[in-house]
Amino acid sequence: MKGGPAKGELVIAIFELANCFRNGWGVEKDPVAAVKYYQTAAELGDTDSMNEVSLRELTSQIEVT
Repeated sequence: MKGGPAKGELVIAIFELANCFRNGWGVEKDPVAAVKYYQTAAELGDTDSMNEVSLRELTSQIEVT
């Protein structure tokens, strides 16, 4: 990974911050902030964040009847 171990730790921290905003862990729930942080981590190569972004896009395209 370009940037070394420090970049990897930063990406994990961004992903975990997104989880905090998504679930309201220590902060008020904020789905918009969660998505922003997931997208940032995904752009930095975090596969878990990529999954979260993809799932959100998929579920927003599915009509629930």
